[in-house]
Amino acid sequence: LGEWPMAGADAGKQLKIKTSAVSRLMKDRVASDREIEGQKDRIGKVRSDPEKDEHDVAKQEEVLAEMVAGRADELCRLKDFALELDSVVELTKADLGS
Repeated sequence: LGEWPMAGADAGKQLKIKTSAVSRLMKDRVASDREIEGQKDRIGKVRSDPEKDEHDVAKQEEVLAEMVAGRADELCRLKDFALELDSVVELTKADLGS
């Protein structure tokens, strides 16, 4: 996080950028949740399909594990962007108060 001067339009621009980033990552989290649930359903269907074997199930479970790992990364990025947004808000408040 850099300390940059927040003057007028620049402060508004930074707030918009950071807010948009947090909003986008929240939408990504919701989409990831849906994808993970869909993958769990897919695993259930593969397990119940008599034409599929354990290798097919294992492969689908591997895909699920990758999705869950990606979700952890999304959470980390969301926290980072939220901290940056908080920082910009605090810097803007300080500039407005001076």
